[in-house]
Parts: sequence; C-alpha cells; structure tokens
Amino acid sequence: MPENRGVWSTVRRAVGGLTTENTKSHAKNALSAWQMLKPVPASFKCRSREGRSEYDVTLPGRVRGDGVSAMLRVRNEESRIWDCLESVLHVFDEIVVVDNASTDSTDALLKRFKEERDDHDIIRRFSYPFEIARLGRENARTAEDSVHSVSYYYNWCLSKCRLAYVCKWDGDMFLLQEGREGLRAFLQQLSPWHLDLGVLWIQTTYRDRAGRWFLARDEYNSEPMAWPNRASLRFHKVDLYETLGWPRYGRFRTWPPVHPPAFIYELKDTSEDEFSHWSPEDRGSFPTERKQREWRNFEAVRTGALSPDRFVEIDPTFLPSFRDGTTATTK
Repeated sequence: MPENRGVWSTVRRAVGGLTTENTKSHAKNALSAWQMLKPVPASFKCRSREGRSEYDVTLPGRVRGDGVSAMLRVRNEESRIWDCLESVLHVFDEIVVVDNASTDSTDALLKRFKEERDDHDIIRRFSYPFEIARLGRENARTAEDSVHSVSYYYNWCLSKCRLAYVCKWDGDMFLLQEGREGLRAFLQQLSPWHLDLGVLWIQTTYRDRAGRWFLARDEYNSEPMAWPNRASLRFHKVDLYETLGWPRYGRFRTWPPVHPPAFIYELKDTSEDEFSHWSPEDRGSFPTERKQREWRNFEAVRTGALSPDRFVEIDPTFLPSFRDGTTATTK
C-alpha cells in the first residue's frame, strides 16, 4: 500500500511511542491515521414503497467537494423565510431549499429571493409534493421507506446536498448579524477526516399577538446540526420521530464555544400553529422535555402569562423585515 506510506509511518510512531505521559496525544494521531486508511463507505439507496422512482433516495459513500451545504426543509414559512435566507446567504457555500407543498406564498418568495438576492447562485430550489406524516403516533404508523415518512423525506433532501459538510437549518431560524462571520469560520474549520460534528447553540424566541418578541430564559438549547456528507450519516425512524445516525467515534465541536450569548434565534409566532407537524393526539404530551418546555412557553406567550423570571422582551429590529417596515409577504 505505497500510497499510504506516510499514514503507516504515523501509525508506527503512535503505537511505538506510547508512554504514560503521551498516550493521549499518540492515540489521537493513530485515530487520525486510521480514519485516512478507512475505505470509502458504501453508498445508500432506497426505493419508496409507493414506486415513485423520481423520488428514490441515493446517498454517496462520501462527498469530497469542499464547502458546507445548508439543508432547509420548509412548509408555509412565508412570514420568516425571507429573513431566514437573508441571514445565512453569505454563510454557506450552498443552500438547498426543499419546499414541502406549501399552501401560502413560501415558494413564490423563494423564487423572488433567488432572483433578487442570489448573485452567486448559492440557492438551489426543489419541491417535495407529498404530505409528510406528523411526528408522534402518526409517524410511528408510517413505514420508513414511504415517501410520507419523515426520515425518508429528510434523506431525500440530504441527497440534494453536494458539498463535503451538511448543516441542517430550518425556515424559522435566524442568524444574527454579529454571529455570521463566526459561524462561517467555525463551519470551515470542521474536518471530515476527524468526523467533526458541529453542535450549535440556539435561543428560542416568541412573538406575541401584538408583535412583540420575547426570549425564553429556559430555552437555550444545543443541538448537533452539522456533519460530514456521507451515506453512513443519514436519518432513521425511531418510533415517534426521526434521528440522525451519529457514529460512535468522531468529535463534537460547539459554537459558540462560550455561551451565552446565542447568535441563532428560533422564531416562534404565537398567532400561528407552530405544532402542526405533530399528531393531534400527542400535543401537550410530547416525548422530550425540550418539546414540553417549548409547548409551555408558547402557551404562556400566547395567553399573555409573561412572568419576568421566564421571559425577557427584545428589540424587534433584529429582523430586517421589521427594520425596513415590511413583512415577508409584501416584499
């Protein structure tokens, strides 16, 4: 294996030089070398049980192109999608946006945003026309290889990402101006050879019916959001919802490394049904503490039960659409 001679030298040095003092350092070198010697993972292919071949899922073993693809799955996000895209347009190298049968003006806004703002052809638009099973018991009843399955849909979206890293982003997420340079630098430093997994801190914010925005003090959440683009890291059905199959090895890297503050806001509007993607029978009895806390805070803001120990009002001009006196639907 002459092409790997340098790698084997690293392995020999790591194994031969182990001592009590330097075991950890050498072990890291050996792991890095082992990662480089690993064969390219097998690709993944899945045909839907409905036989819709144009929506079959094909994921390559490993994507070698440089850069980071943002993966957005959107449905009825007309009030937020413009601000969302505005905040990350110059952060990612590619933005894959999949519209899931929106019934509002989301798709028209996506088309207009691309025409007016996307000078470097970063955004790629796709459409996924199938109704997706709602999380909870409806998802549990849906076969994983169905076009209606959440995990199948997410993997189809993943298959459209062409760069070495993928970052899951949502249509209701907004990156503050002061965090854009830092997030881009963080994402560019992630290493697929070390299987770096990017964990992002996100602050949930709520808009009440009067148009005021509030931070929820107890909803400062960290979540793995960025990973190497390879078939082994794909979504799986786990009864009530979907999950990404994380490897047993790899290293988690967090941004920002010191928190608070959070530079990413998750925008919740209490005049809208923010839980429409959950089965009706599961609302109010969600399977995770994080989702239960979100439900409680959403209801508190919606009903005006705004105790200062739980919420703090913020200046709404953090959103460009507020500063320029427009809403997304009037752009």
